Amino acid sequence: MLRAALSTTIVFIVFVSATKRVPEEQWNDLISNGGSSNFARIVSARRVPVLLKGSPVERWPAVAKWRNTSYLLSNVLPRNLTHTFRSNDVQEFSYLNVGNDGSGVRLQQIASRVFLEDVRRVAEHIDNGTRPDIYTMYSAPLHHLSRSAMHDLSAEQGNNPDIFRVSSDTPELTSWFGSPGVTTALHCDMFQHNFFVQLSGFKRFQIWPPTAHAAMYLHSSLHRAARQSRVLPEGDDEEKNALSQRTFPLFYEPNAAATEVLLSPGDVLYLPPHWFHRVSATGHNLSVSLSCWTEERGERARVESASNQPVPFDVETWSTATLMTNAASYIRFVVRRVLLNDGADAAEATSRVDAFLALVLHSRHTHVQCSCAGNDEPLPSSAKGAKENETFLIGRTLRVAEAVVSSFMAVRSEIREIHLMDYVESVARYVLLSKDTGAEIAPDDVAEFLCQAATRQS
Repeated sequence: MLRAALSTTIVFIVFVSATKRVPEEQWNDLISNGGSSNFARIVSARRVPVLLKGSPVERWPAVAKWRNTSYLLSNVLPRNLTHTFRSNDVQEFSYLNVGNDGSGVRLQQIASRVFLEDVRRVAEHIDNGTRPDIYTMYSAPLHHLSRSAMHDLSAEQGNNPDIFRVSSDTPELTSWFGSPGVTTALHCDMFQHNFFVQLSGFKRFQIWPPTAHAAMYLHSSLHRAARQSRVLPEGDDEEKNALSQRTFPLFYEPNAAATEVLLSPGDVLYLPPHWFHRVSATGHNLSVSLSCWTEERGERARVESASNQPVPFDVETWSTATLMTNAASYIRFVVRRVLLNDGADAAEATSRVDAFLALVLHSRHTHVQCSCAGNDEPLPSSAKGAKENETFLIGRTLRVAEAVVSSFMAVRSEIREIHLMDYVESVARYVLLSKDTGAEIAPDDVAEFLCQAATRQS
């Protein structure tokens, strides 16, 4: 649901589920309704997180054996770990943007014995009540572990990770090994059903629904960390915490509070696509987990059917001014049609378009100070450009726009706004690239264009 713009101040209303406890289900209750072969489809069809207790995972040998670091060293981990995150003072890792966020987190190859020694050092610090001098996490596809590892991930009657199969696709399995205190930064997995299995140690999940995306302050869809929040991790630095609260106020509103759940060994958490989450290893020991991911191909196809439509701009013959004017009109037309199809009143459609474009800027480009902010003047255009614009939204352009709108209306309502924002950013980037300046197009450039589109009257 879109937010409202009131007078000259934009007020964003975030609609977040009031439920703060993840529903808990017993394995036997689920399979009694649909059988063990269908349980993953039954759970995933609800599209809400579920904590699963009493599953065959509790009987997997890994739950008992993988808490022993000597066993891991001899039977599970490869000799060298090629994808290890390490930091001397940062607990929260941005694995989507490691090495580029200025945090000091490093991606390294280290020996598995060194990794486990680092974990032991962290545990000692925690036991002694002192701050650890190292945080570390290793993540890799399951097949990167030893061949014997898979034998530890099955119980009787073939109850292995394949029980988390949501579709005919084989689940993609990713292992996670983390020292106490290490945290994966707030992000979402767009089209992945995730059955998250806790094998050893403890994990705390903070979870938000897709409808809370504006409060997450995501990076632009054009950024390498597009699925990740820009909200600063809370820590001991009061000045930094205050800065985060000023910069990302929606995140700290009471109605944007996270749902939390603590996973113990043998627990399984189902996390639907597009749900935001921040994950921390808690306790005093190594945390070992397994993600069983299945892609939602149909949902991805519906979203991509919009983005794959050809952008209907005559970049070869239009002047830059005409291109910019027509592109702004096209963006506003598509957004307005989606809103109307979503039940908006035609009389308020223009203000709702303004609110939507302002929301893109507020939630994804908070740091950008647009030169046209507060300016109600339309984009400049020549007389010829203005005349061309009168006939722009007919014919081929109209057909493309209607196809894009139709594609978005086939997308689930709770994720439609996220992907409509992505589309708007991609069109803006296309326009800027068409100007052929030879310069790389940055998210800030896109924000500047969208700022102008937001002040252009339809």
